[in-house]
Amino acid sequence: MAYQTDSDDIIKRLGEFLKMGFDRVYIHSASPIEERFLNLLGREILPWMREYYESLFRPVRTIALD
Repeated sequence: MAYQTDSDDIIKRLGEFLKMGFDRVYIHSASPIEERFLNLLGREILPWMREYYESLFRPVRTIALD
């Protein structure tokens, strides 16, 4: 369990979990300003996670040999 409020701290902590092999994480806000948290999540955290996962599954370029 990690309690973070800064997007860089959240991304760093998520990266640690993902590098340990976790394939599922739950992000919960205890913030009294839920809209601010959701905006942060949508603007910074989720795009980072999408990019992280896309980088894991980039297709390998192949070259046809004649």
